[in-house]
Amino acid sequence: MAKRWADETPNMKKLPEKVKRAEVDKIEGGLADHLKSSDFPKKKLKAGQKVEREHSKDPAIAKEIAKDHLAEDSDYYEKLKKMEKSAFSKMAATLKKKMTRKYC
Repeated sequence: MAKRWADETPNMKKLPEKVKRAEVDKIEGGLADHLKSSDFPKKKLKAGQKVEREHSKDPAIAKEIAKDHLAEDSDYYEKLKKMEKSAFSKMAATLKKKMTRKYC
């Protein structure tokens, strides 16, 4: 069985800075890596976190994903909602058309 870093280094001071930072920055390389939560509108960040819970049950990871998307486009979640609504409408129309042909 492979040993984990934590098993080999019980003293956190021995861990490299990158590993220590991983507690704060759970997903490395995002656009919002150096931005604080307070840099984003609370309502948009909260809505984004709710959406991103589909990717992770960890609230910190969901928040980090939301911050990255909002850093890219402050209207990201509004656009996502419109796109999903449009896709759902098209899917429903297609299904209705197929069902009408099959049973009428």
